[in-house]
Amino acid sequence: MIATNKKTILYIGTVVGVGTYLFWNDLKHLGFNLTYKDKNVFSVESIKVFYLGNALFIFSLCLYMFLTDTKSLIKYVIFCLSLNNLCDELFFDPTKMGISEIFVAITVLVFAIIRYKNAKRP
Repeated sequence: MIATNKKTILYIGTVVGVGTYLFWNDLKHLGFNLTYKDKNVFSVESIKVFYLGNALFIFSLCLYMFLTDTKSLIKYVIFCLSLNNLCDELFFDPTKMGISEIFVAITVLVFAIIRYKNAKRP
């Protein structure tokens, strides 16, 4: 059952990634264009959808990797960083270094040290 869920996460991530790259050119009709004279310029909203799709794709791949080996410290750190990337695209300003990055860096560091120390114990 768990293996099926992991594969489902991988399939959803692949569909989101392929869909993001195939159709982001068609999303330029969302909202206002960056320059109103040129209609072929991508809109700000289509660029946001593209980056959100990329973040969701990266997160799903990292989640799949982490679920295959939950004891790996490297996979845990990569999963946390991809979660930060997704949250940054959804809720925060991804162009500025903010409190979310500092909070995630401290949290990942603390939990990585705890996981590393617990893994060394026999």
